[in-house]
Amino acid sequence: SANIAMTNPQDAIALGQSVCPMLSEPGQTAADAAAEVADTAGMPLGPATMFTGFAISAFCPGAMTSLANGESPIPGLF
Repeated sequence: SANIAMTNPQDAIALGQSVCPMLSEPGQTAADAAAEVADTAGMPLGPATMFTGFAISAFCPGAMTSLANGESPIPGLF
C-alpha cells in the first residue's frame, strides 16, 4: 500500500521479514539493510530505504518500542 512496486506480494512480505534479522547482525546499520533490500529487490536506494523503514515498523516491534523511548535500537540509525 506504500506504492513501492514489487511484482509478487509474497516476495515483498518475505523481504520485509528479512530486514530484522539483517539488523541484528553485528555491525549492520539501517543503511546497510536498505542497500541489501535495494540489491535483492532490484529497486533504487530511495524506495528501498522507505521499504526498510516500513519493514522495521511492521516486523520489528522491539525496535519501534526503543524508538518510542528515545533510544536507538539499531546501530547507525541516528
